[in-house]
Amino acid sequence: MAATLGGVPLPGVYVQDVQHERAGKPFRRWTLRTRPMTYAEHQAILDMIQANGGIAQVERAVDGTSHSIGGGAVLFVLDEGGGNSTQTYVYITALRVSRPLSLPARREIELELEEV
Repeated sequence: MAATLGGVPLPGVYVQDVQHERAGKPFRRWTLRTRPMTYAEHQAILDMIQANGGIAQVERAVDGTSHSIGGGAVLFVLDEGGGNSTQTYVYITALRVSRPLSLPARREIELELEEV
């Protein structure tokens, strides 16, 4: 799946979990995992997150409106195939980096995103 986050391409997103929740209004949460990427691709994503204020802690009001402590909202574009795509603003609420044993020079990133 092709995806960009804050204008930075996410190479080879291959896991997408979506949760729909309602707190006065519906909102979505995604968990995305990338395929192994080069150091430059990895660093571009980390630089975008840092420039945006870091990882966000999101609080929701009873009516479902959101407020972020920390990072701000970024544009998330996900091509879901078959002509379907998602384009929305999200907060980055978690980031995990792992290094596969078979490709120690590359990194995988798992991101948790929450719709604004």
